[in-house]
Amino acid sequence: MSEKYSTPTAYLWGVMTTVLGFFTLEQWVAVVGIVCTIATFLINVYYRKKEYKLKERQYENTEKILMATGGSALFLASSMITHFEGLRLKPYFDGGGVLSVCYGHTGNDIKRNRTYTKEDCDKWLDDDLKAVKRYVDSLIKVNINTLTQAALYSFAYNVGVGNFAKSTLLKKLNPNDQKGACDEMKRWVYVDGRKWKGLMTRREIESVICYGDLTHLP
Repeated sequence: MSEKYSTPTAYLWGVMTTVLGFFTLEQWVAVVGIVCTIATFLINVYYRKKEYKLKERQYENTEKILMATGGSALFLASSMITHFEGLRLKPYFDGGGVLSVCYGHTGNDIKRNRTYTKEDCDKWLDDDLKAVKRYVDSLIKVNINTLTQAALYSFAYNVGVGNFAKSTLLKKLNPNDQKGACDEMKRWVYVDGRKWKGLMTRREIESVICYGDLTHLP
């Protein structure tokens, strides 16, 4: 019985010894390194493909938002904000600990124990966004199209006009580095030092619209 299994085992061992003998230890280290590199590359390709498909779905949603608007920068920005912020009729503390309500409205005029109506929220959004537009427009010294304006309004509404005024984004935009300015949006994804997935998605879409068309991939 032992001879029946010893022959194949010995044969296999002989083959392995012969194969191993083809290369020195240093050569085997190089071969293993190459194999690991190829494996890592294939894994990266797999995950990049998944990421690309996810972004394609995001762009499809962006195009739907654009098609639903009438072309006005304010109207488009309003559509973006309501999409990203969502509607909450009861006051809450946002990720940064700021008391908020409706479509991300903040301020001393919020009463914590009150439930607001959609009409209240629409009025606040209209007033807040018009104020953002006036401030942002006063800071921009170059010509930009409606899409870029809308993206900047949405961005400034979210980060605050004070932060927008001090941002590297604005410093790049005014010398006419529009792409560099729009790319800066994707850096604003942190809350208390941590990346937020919701902000990452929002900035990806805002930056695409900021470029002024939908042909750029972030």
